[in-house]
Amino acid sequence: AYTCDMFIAYKVTGDKNVPKAETTFKADLSPTFHSGAQNALKPIELTESASKQWGTDQLIRFPGQGQVAAEGFLNSQWMRDN
Repeated sequence: AYTCDMFIAYKVTGDKNVPKAETTFKADLSPTFHSGAQNALKPIELTESASKQWGTDQLIRFPGQGQVAAEGFLNSQWMRDN
């Protein structure tokens, strides 16, 4: 799902930690985080074989958060990218 520039992913199938339909991660896709922006994350550099497969030598990264929890969805918390 999208809300403005925020991409929100929901679990299609649950697991013992995060159940079905819960938010699993969020990513800010706003243009302020694209390559060249002052606060942009460093792109992921691809290997030569991956570059040939994907037609580019790097992948743009966006800041986000992933939800983790103990079994039974206890102590759920958001982990930020680093």
